[in-house]
Amino acid sequence: MKDKRILLDRIKAKFYNSYEKMYKVESQKISNLTAQIQETINKNYNRNYESFVNLVGKLEELNPLRILMRGYAIVKKDAEIINSIGKIKTGDIVKVIMSDGKINCKVKDVEKNET
Repeated sequence: MKDKRILLDRIKAKFYNSYEKMYKVESQKISNLTAQIQETINKNYNRNYESFVNLVGKLEELNPLRILMRGYAIVKKDAEIINSIGKIKTGDIVKVIMSDGKINCKVKDVEKNET
């Protein structure tokens, strides 16, 4: 009976040691995978953040208020943006929109560019 007990204790010890080794190996695999996932998430985040910042910069360049701040103006007659002298005539009332306000103007003269 004592031999069986010793044999059983050895089997338990082998099982426990093998289980412990397997646990350590699998734990290390999980740690490695977790680190890889975190690294991938960080790379994707950084890449997407850089793209986002780039797109925000492009949007800022196209921002109408920013364009007005560079000295440009928007001319409107009623609600229509005037982008050609063909849409305006002497005596029309127009609104000139600038970066810091609006000017109501009466068109005194219309001159076509010489090409």
